Amino acid sequence: MFGRRREPNLAVDLLVGAASGIFASWVMGKAQSRISKMGSSQARAAEKAAADTEPATFKAAAMAVKPLGIRLTRAQRGVGGNIVHYAYGAAWGAVFAAAARRSSLPIPLNGALFGIGLWFLSDELLVPLAGLSKKPTAYPASTHLKALAAHVVYGTATARAHHLLQKFA
Repeated sequence: MFGRRREPNLAVDLLVGAASGIFASWVMGKAQSRISKMGSSQARAAEKAAADTEPATFKAAAMAVKPLGIRLTRAQRGVGGNIVHYAYGAAWGAVFAAAARRSSLPIPLNGALFGIGLWFLSDELLVPLAGLSKKPTAYPASTHLKALAAHVVYGTATARAHHLLQKFA
């Protein structure tokens, strides 16, 4: 019950982590809409000029169903993009939970470092390698910094939600 320390259970930790990642994905989306408006009009114009025609999550959704012979409309790509965003967040939340079992860092630091690592691995390496975005050098530094900030928000929200949900698991 509450207040008692439960025996470590990896399956429960992974489920709690996935739930934390879903919540953090929502928080990240809210933060990202505000973060994207930051900076000078000149910087935002450079970001817009370098931006892809559609988000990587939309492209990933279309790529996932293409082998089935399905072509998604723009609206379906949007829905699929949201599914990809939250599924990806859930998966990384579970990874966070598995890694957090071995970490003794303070929760905010643990989350921030996780967000930084996830930004580098995903945005800077995996997403471009999968052909879901341009090479990192195609974007201005402000684009990278804003994505980094959004991922730090995701990481800290994941860590905090994971810590709170573990009390009820």
